[in-house]
Amino acid sequence: MNISNRIITLDIKDLYTNLLKQGILMATKHWLGLGMGSKEENEELLMSIGTIMQQNYFQYNNTFYRPSKGVAMGSPLSGTLAELYLQFLEKQYIKHWISSREVSYYKRYVDDILLIYNENRITKENILQEFNKVDSNLEFKMTTEDNKCISFLDLNIHRKPNRIELGKYKYKYFHTQPI
Repeated sequence: MNISNRIITLDIKDLYTNLLKQGILMATKHWLGLGMGSKEENEELLMSIGTIMQQNYFQYNNTFYRPSKGVAMGSPLSGTLAELYLQFLEKQYIKHWISSREVSYYKRYVDDILLIYNENRITKENILQEFNKVDSNLEFKMTTEDNKCISFLDLNIHRKPNRIELGKYKYKYFHTQPI
């Protein structure tokens, strides 16, 4: 591992509730344009997704709600729609950082992102600023290394001079006493 490399994680705050219908439809249209479906089939699929998103209801305490934006977290389609949109954003905004070698490693799992960047080419503040400009509805929260260690998806990642070591992340549970 290069001595100038640093590791950060980014988390998208409230991903599902902050996805906009227009963005999801735009991303879906982009991906459909790369495929083999006919124009009519693609338009029908886009119309179906739009209808599903308009009928976006959830129940809490026996009351039904319709959010003003976003997709319901419990919907079977929400994860797929979020993935379509985030992959579109990565293609449009993230890919160039990897080719320029400012970012040497990028992995995302749902709304959690792990980045290794070269601090001689880009700053962590610049990365966060650029991510937060991608979509004004999405807010990214950054976590930085602490003593060359960072946690990501239940792993502790330790940055060593020539390698990365992985270890189990240990949660700190708070136990309460019965009343």
